[in-house]
Amino acid sequence: MINLKKKINPLETILYYLVIFFPVFFLLRSFVLNFMLIIISLIFLFLSFKVKYNFLQKKYNIFLLIFFSYIILLNLILNQNNEDLIKSFFLLKFFFLFNSIIFVYSRIDKKFLIKNLNYLLISILIISIDFFTQYIIGHNLLGFKPHHCDLNFENCQRYSGLFGSELVLGGYFSTIIFSLFLLLKILKKNSYINLLPIFILIIVFLSGERSAFLLSFIFLITFYLLIIKFNMRNIISIFFIISILITSINFLAKDTTKARYYSDIKSLLNFDQPSLIETLKLTPWGLHYDASISIILDKPLFGNGLKSFRVKCKKYEVEEKEIKGYRVCSTHPHNFHLEILIDTGLLGYLLFLMFVFYIIKDLKKENINKNLMINFIIFFIIIFIFLPRPTGSVFSTFFGAIFWYFLGSLFGYSKLIKSEIKNFK
Repeated sequence: MINLKKKINPLETILYYLVIFFPVFFLLRSFVLNFMLIIISLIFLFLSFKVKYNFLQKKYNIFLLIFFSYIILLNLILNQNNEDLIKSFFLLKFFFLFNSIIFVYSRIDKKFLIKNLNYLLISILIISIDFFTQYIIGHNLLGFKPHHCDLNFENCQRYSGLFGSELVLGGYFSTIIFSLFLLLKILKKNSYINLLPIFILIIVFLSGERSAFLLSFIFLITFYLLIIKFNMRNIISIFFIISILITSINFLAKDTTKARYYSDIKSLLNFDQPSLIETLKLTPWGLHYDASISIILDKPLFGNGLKSFRVKCKKYEVEEKEIKGYRVCSTHPHNFHLEILIDTGLLGYLLFLMFVFYIIKDLKKENINKNLMINFIIFFIIIFIFLPRPTGSVFSTFFGAIFWYFLGSLFGYSKLIKSEIKNFK
């Protein structure tokens, strides 16, 4: 590890700050987020040459770089407009974000990290307080109101706090804040930290983001299954905590919030259909996914080009059944696996899977001491990528940044753990 008392390149320190406080940039909308991604990419490239950091020696990076390069080449071949071609080129910012995070966590000093992490946690606390303020009194500290409300801004179902009109707070907590929880587990030996996943789950539940709640719930179950020793005392304690949690949520959550997870889901399903498959096809996501499969089959090998769902879906709108006003078309298919298949075909999707295969292989190879935290990281990466659920667009600025920051952070933490083990020895 680097001792910050030694003279280091000031740009490296700047990169440390940018990576540590990157979660705050999500609050500042796409323009600032894009700007910071470009700055991080440029600094990382300069430092890589400066300190001779060969990030391409890893197979996962080779496949990831080929994946993004393939998207650029595909858009060039398909003669898409200049705007789409430029957007495909700037997708490389995610490649550099992913590697910048790994670079930082493999070199940063632990004391420097803990000091600045404390400041970041204060920011997260402010975001949390602001969210609860909006949930309880109907507006946050800046006056932002919740969403999916009636005409009087009552009976609301979605809460976003400081994110304003962007309904992403649940997704933010289920990924970015959960990754910070793992970092706290690595850096600080405090049993109270184990309660943080419950706090995250409550916020995600109250935000009204169902997909994020599912992801958070699976993360939480996985975490507790791996850390808890199953004896009678612990089983009774778990049962007691779950009972208190369910009772508290049922008592404190608004009826409109609870409806979001129960009656609203039931209303989406038309059980008059001959099979469960047909029932699911007529949900909003089912319409997207059904059309997505048809678009994939049109060009299964090479795909249709970047963000092509919004254009290609129009072909299938005429086949749409008018079910409660749901539409086939949207800006993206609401599942990043389908999005990659639509845009890049089986070839691009295979490159993506090879990237995932090699990061997991690399983690398992380095985990010779069977470190529990690295096992968490492996499980969480698998869950995050392969859990079937609606998602944002992996090629968009916001969800793309969340996606690659989350993966980069988890993988970077393994480097931090490895450094700690070496220092301990």
